[in-house]
Amino acid sequence: MKRISILTLILLTCFVSAAWPQAQGNHKPKIITFDAPGAGTGANQGTFAWFINSARTIAGWYIDSNSVWHGFVRDPGTGNIQTIDYPGGSNTTFNAINDSDPPVLTGDYSDSNIVFHGVLYSDGNFTPEFDCTQAGTGAWEGTAPQATNAAGLTTGFCIDSNFAYHGFVRDAGGTITDFDCPQAGTNSYQGTLPNAWSLNSAGTIVAQCFDNSNVMHGSVRKPDGTIKDFDVKGAGTGEYQGTNALGINSNGWITGYYVDAKGVSHGYLRDPKGKITKFDVRGAGKQSGQGTFAWCINSAGAVAGVYYDSQTVGHGYVRAPGGAITTYKFPSAGSGYGNWVGTTAINDKGEVAGTYTDANMAYHSFLWIP
Repeated sequence: MKRISILTLILLTCFVSAAWPQAQGNHKPKIITFDAPGAGTGANQGTFAWFINSARTIAGWYIDSNSVWHGFVRDPGTGNIQTIDYPGGSNTTFNAINDSDPPVLTGDYSDSNIVFHGVLYSDGNFTPEFDCTQAGTGAWEGTAPQATNAAGLTTGFCIDSNFAYHGFVRDAGGTITDFDCPQAGTNSYQGTLPNAWSLNSAGTIVAQCFDNSNVMHGSVRKPDGTIKDFDVKGAGTGEYQGTNALGINSNGWITGYYVDAKGVSHGYLRDPKGKITKFDVRGAGKQSGQGTFAWCINSAGAVAGVYYDSQTVGHGYVRAPGGAITTYKFPSAGSGYGNWVGTTAINDKGEVAGTYTDANMAYHSFLWIP
């Protein structure tokens, strides 16, 4: 189920001014594409770059030709890609890498019963596996850590025996506290889902919240444990409409997207006082399943994500702190319905990691350096 939730996010869909690099003269962005060794080339196989830290180290996973998942980390200097699998487990993934020295990769693996367990990896070693209190023990249940900050705080979600989601936070000493947003539903595919971009340096967590009617709400958990939901004005109130909170930066700015009553998505920024700024990428489609999806935000307030055009083809973009939006395409990316180029992470230098699909719906990854 955890894999399904990530792929659903893909298909449906990080305030210091010096941290944002401004365009200079005729300097052109540098784009590096890459694939993990052993990545499959069939539909729904390939390489997923999911997070980039300030040192330009990229973490993610790849799916091989047998549809088995493997974690990887890409060295920023050499470009070499190291495959990492949890010993004795299978389907290892890494969702994030932090800025500590050495950095910590956050992820999970599945055991022989297809139950997910959380792990952290640093300097060649895994921590012992861990599970949150409400994690189920059946197939496709368990624990899926999503992010760890430099202080060693980890967040993510677990899947219970009803296939409902619950958030958790794990401190540096290993103590785990589960939490649910106020409006969290308790049925299958409902509940509380923090993502890879949802934890900041202060320990504040944002999450997607699906209620009992499958309506989405943004949710913010403060370091003291208090949790509050919020909705963007104009968000729909029907099933799978509403407000998604996905990313938070070190200054408490939140980004995400909301889905209106017509099923069209729009990006937004929420400042620490709760003021909302909405935005749409020019060229974003205006039909159900189309529009602008904001995923992550860096410390300068630059937002990255994907927009789907009128043909439901996805394109990557970066929105600068002042509001200017840069989009990009890849000649090798597929151009048919459901193909996409997605910006999945942005670091404090404005460097972007992402993933795109080719005409065969295989996944490839890229590094975009402004």
